[in-house]
Amino acid sequence: MKHSSLWSKYREPITYLVFGVLTTVVNYIVYFLTTRGLSMHYMEATVLSWAAAVTFAYFTNRKWVFQSTAQRGAEKRIEFVKFVGGRVLSLLLEAVIMFTGIELFHLGHYDWAVKTVAQVGVVVSNYFLSKFLVFK
Repeated sequence: MKHSSLWSKYREPITYLVFGVLTTVVNYIVYFLTTRGLSMHYMEATVLSWAAAVTFAYFTNRKWVFQSTAQRGAEKRIEFVKFVGGRVLSLLLEAVIMFTGIELFHLGHYDWAVKTVAQVGVVVSNYFLSKFLVFK
């Protein structure tokens, strides 16, 4: 199989993986700056880091991963609302995992590990929500 046909076949999952990693980096940076630097509660930091990551992810997913063809303002707004709506589900997933790990299993000193587990679930669920709900 030629290189160009491999890229054509796997471009979307590869670019999603690249921008998913970058989105996770944004999420971690904001989370750790707010929890370590500002002594913010882990759940508040989770919501703030989620908002930063979702904003970054929307623009990168729209342009480079799913190559959205929405042109008019109304189309873009609907797409954005669906994107954020789908990501709210991932925020709930992340919040439940963070709460379970930190409060129920008393892993507060290992919040980075709990966050990593949460991010794996979030990245996988976000791909399917974006592919089949938002940028179809």
